[in-house]
Amino acid sequence: MGRDHPFRARAYRRAAVPAAAALLLAGLCTGTTPVGRAAALPRQEFDTATVEKLDAALTKLMKEAAIPGLNVGVWIPGRGTYAKAFGVADKKTGTPMKTDLHTRIGSVTKTFTVTGLLQLVDQGKVGLDDPVSRYVAGVPGGDAITVRQLADMRSGLFDYTQDQKWLAGMRADPYRVYTPRELLDISFAHPPNFEPNAKWEYSNTNTILLGLLIEKTQAERLRTLPTGVPGISYGLGILDSGGWLGHNGEIPGYESMAAQLPAEKATLVVLVSSDIDHNGKNLSSLVGNAVTSIVTPDHLWPAPVPTAPH
Repeated sequence: MGRDHPFRARAYRRAAVPAAAALLLAGLCTGTTPVGRAAALPRQEFDTATVEKLDAALTKLMKEAAIPGLNVGVWIPGRGTYAKAFGVADKKTGTPMKTDLHTRIGSVTKTFTVTGLLQLVDQGKVGLDDPVSRYVAGVPGGDAITVRQLADMRSGLFDYTQDQKWLAGMRADPYRVYTPRELLDISFAHPPNFEPNAKWEYSNTNTILLGLLIEKTQAERLRTLPTGVPGISYGLGILDSGGWLGHNGEIPGYESMAAQLPAEKATLVVLVSSDIDHNGKNLSSLVGNAVTSIVTPDHLWPAPVPTAPH
């Protein structure tokens, strides 16, 4: 998620899960049975007409947007399932995309991080209106920035991914692993963009801080949270678009999207083997829109931007 579009998610920290694991969102967002349990997913396919429409729409989009390969999974109880791989994962080798492919999911991890945070809030270990300075030292203006503002992208802290020197280094060595403190040092070398809570602006720095907060509070590395505890729902650290709750992710060479539509208990996962925009729009959102236009036409991802009245 960049500054100018609420459905762009450029986060370059490493994260890898199979497509099915990303569907843990279904259990987290609505309190339904976590999707890691096979019984929670419908096994029958959609009707033939729907499958043919999806195949045609995705094949057309791949051609128009020059998408090398993608995985798409849709699960809607009572209606069916659709899980297919298209194209290639690697243009150079021709390795085909597979539905069990492991890939890095980028900013989709933000939903996991904030869910872990809210579990700590439920346990009384963290307060959403606590200053971040209570948990992490050295944050510019940390006494005035709350945990809630970090999760809601209203802290004003500079997004380290906008630092030109960092961008040049990432492009030169996309496999370098940065520590959280290194990323914070890059961010804190810049003044905040605005006073806390003055406005909304996406910043990956916020979630880095939340990860450190969780690790300090739990006294362990953030590796296994969230655990899939049922009954969790939230509006922080997650997008609400057309009734779909989820997040996009974008890292060098790949894009991802995972979301659930509580109204129909529908789950959608998208993995794309490219991060090159098409007509100024990121690919995972284009795929999500193509799919939801067919299976949930009254609930689109991303939702149409309202037109200003004349």
